[in-house]
Amino acid sequence: MSIENIKRLRVEAGIVPSERQYLYRIVSKYRPKCILETGSGVSSLCFLEAFKKIEGGSLYSIDLPELENRGSCKITWQRQPNWYIYEEDILVRLPILCGQLSHIDLFFHDSEHTSQHILFEFNCVEPKLESNSLIGIHDIAHPDMLEFIGWLNRQNDFDYVGCKRHLGFWRKK
Repeated sequence: MSIENIKRLRVEAGIVPSERQYLYRIVSKYRPKCILETGSGVSSLCFLEAFKKIEGGSLYSIDLPELENRGSCKITWQRQPNWYIYEEDILVRLPILCGQLSHIDLFFHDSEHTSQHILFEFNCVEPKLESNSLIGIHDIAHPDMLEFIGWLNRQNDFDYVGCKRHLGFWRKK
């Protein structure tokens, strides 16, 4: 699947075509070798497709069971050797997985959009983020996400990279 195919993906999901292209371009530009995402779906396909362009990388996805039947997102999932899917509660799996990973080049949040939950996730992954690691957030216009983004911007440890519609990225200094 090329960037052209990603543009044409016909699924009813939260990530619209322009955001899919943006995810692909972020990975193509910054070349992360280790991506951890909470929540999964179309973003997973974009990350995996971009890995083909940069010749490698590993994707770790944590999401609740029944990944194939998530909402109206109808995608045929093809498990790939570089895609590690944990169909578990994020509150349980994320601390364990963060303890196992040496570093995280890109953390992508698209799970529960509450201040408490995003802070939990951030506190788990932040010690694994190195200089130039990225944080991506979907649904940045959600009130709790806006609160978190305001907090993140005040930390002076992250620079704003850019956004596309409801998708935003920051890079650790």
